[in-house]
Amino acid sequence: MAAGGTWTSLGLMAAVVVAVGLCRSLARRRLHARPRLCSFVLELLSTFQVCACTNELSLLGSTEPRPHTALTLTYGFTVLHGLTLPGSTCNPCGTLQPLWGGRGSLRVGGMKIGAQFAAAVLARVFMHSVWRLEMVESHSGALAQGCGNPMQTTEVQAFCIELLFSVVFQLTILQVENIKPSYRVHAVALLITMLVFADHIAMKSEIAEVFLCVMYQGSSDIRDVFSSTFLPKTFLNCNNGQRNTGECTEREIQRDKDLSETFLTNEGYSDSVCAESNVKAHAA
Repeated sequence: MAAGGTWTSLGLMAAVVVAVGLCRSLARRRLHARPRLCSFVLELLSTFQVCACTNELSLLGSTEPRPHTALTLTYGFTVLHGLTLPGSTCNPCGTLQPLWGGRGSLRVGGMKIGAQFAAAVLARVFMHSVWRLEMVESHSGALAQGCGNPMQTTEVQAFCIELLFSVVFQLTILQVENIKPSYRVHAVALLITMLVFADHIAMKSEIAEVFLCVMYQGSSDIRDVFSSTFLPKTFLNCNNGQRNTGECTEREIQRDKDLSETFLTNEGYSDSVCAESNVKAHAA
């Protein structure tokens, strides 16, 4: 995306944040006598802000330099949401967590979750209406894309990655609950940014090579299951004799041959292969 388009998108998101802030302030003044309705409206507005900004931020993910721009925007807007939306969860899991701990009313929790889903739909409709104006080039492309599968890997690997990151996130959130709010916002934003970057690295197919470098001393059964589950399809095709289809380069064929020899003889990866894998992971 061009620099002008990036500034236009940032201006659009800033306008959404300001408008939501004004509406939240108005709702507090007008609905202070009706706490449940006020809670519903505040959650609706807060989730609308998060979803609308997230929709627009998704278009900036490919902005150069990558992934530095995307990570900077992730951190910045996470801090912005945390500072401008105090008291809102904007997430069904965040709403259910205190309910499971015996804190809060089930009715209020259900109202908040309903507000979150309604806000997500409203934000999508609103952003599509804005994109139809085609203020920047990426808006027309976003409308043409429609819905797609966000996973860039196998279901098993995606499940394991999301499970690991969810556990790390929830445990960290529990640890920072007693931190001063102004510091907690930055801690949570940094955590989310780190997880986004880690997810970006983990979804790369080369990451399987790094895992295998660590696991080569384990049992042969574990290695066989891991390799059949996580190795890229190109690697498996090259090792299954499908080398005459044009899908494998000479370098890949030679690499796969070396991997097979060292893997099956329980000697592990050579230092050169592991070094190459680590360089790829850090470069990604």
